[in-house]
Amino acid sequence: MGKRMIRSSNPSKDTSSTPSTKRKAEKSATVSERSVRRSTRLNGGEKMDEAGFQNEERKRNKQAAKKTTAAKKTTTAKKTTAKKASTKKTTPSPTPTSALPPPLPRTLETRILSTPPTLHCIGVDEAGRGPLAGPLVCAAFTCLPNHKPIQGVTDSKQLTSEDDREAVFDSITSCPDVKFCVAVIDRQTIDGLNILQATMLGMRMACNCLISDSGGERAPNVGIEGCYTYYVNNEKGGKKGKKGGGKDKKNTDKENEEKEKDDTWYALVDGNRYPSIRDNDTDEVKETPDILCPGSFVIKGDGKEYCIAAASVLAKVTRDKLMREYDEMYPEYGLGKHKGYGTKMHCEAIYKHGVLDIH
Repeated sequence: MGKRMIRSSNPSKDTSSTPSTKRKAEKSATVSERSVRRSTRLNGGEKMDEAGFQNEERKRNKQAAKKTTAAKKTTTAKKTTAKKASTKKTTPSPTPTSALPPPLPRTLETRILSTPPTLHCIGVDEAGRGPLAGPLVCAAFTCLPNHKPIQGVTDSKQLTSEDDREAVFDSITSCPDVKFCVAVIDRQTIDGLNILQATMLGMRMACNCLISDSGGERAPNVGIEGCYTYYVNNEKGGKKGKKGGGKDKKNTDKENEEKEKDDTWYALVDGNRYPSIRDNDTDEVKETPDILCPGSFVIKGDGKEYCIAAASVLAKVTRDKLMREYDEMYPEYGLGKHKGYGTKMHCEAIYKHGVLDIH
């Protein structure tokens, strides 16, 4: 009792004759024959050994894997493109002013306008004192007391993108409650006076044009010779001044010498000196006229006061437009890129092609 029956296998029994074993053998023989035929076909009709066949199989597998990966990448790229397209259609694009910095405060201007009899405050700035080529541009800007500050009106040097400066410029020039004047001083006048006195002259021209409500209507372009002003009055009831230019400047200066200062205007000038008929150092009387209103200078004012910053943008963008026009006339100098400043590219062009009339 308790003994277990152990079934012993018969070693002498032949298992190769079972149906399942026969089917496996037939299948293996069929696969082997197919492999031989395939290797023979791949090897140009000659039989291939097992190692060669395995190498060919690996090559074929690699090629198939590459094709699969490429197909996946193409499909993924198509899906990404379609997703971006759908996003662009559904998501509204941000307004151009969304990325612009906030406008500067009107601190000094508000204080000045609260002091009788001042009714108007002018911001004055320039562009083009440092370049080797091109004109000097000075701008004077004023606006109504209830003017809503424009987004992005700050120091033009802080607006590093040319598109941003253009957008702010367009907003200023199209605003219905501002008026401004731009004075352009040519290279000959700069060489005759020196850059400092040319800057003082340009600031006087721009301010006096604004105060006297007169000036040229022709927008600055390279076809106008000599020094000239461009005046725009967008204030309600305002209108553009009479046509004028560099030829009329001397007559206007003589008229300004006879006029008394208008105390209802006050000018804030960027820099460390206020343009005057007298030299700030020697107190000698100059031939050029004085500004027709009282005022003061503000050191680094284009980064502090709204009206000066607006003048800074007007002067900078106006000059850039002029330099792009010069670039079309003299493409080998690259004036549209460096705007006349003394870059390596500009100096090499001068050395190679010579000096122009605007240098």
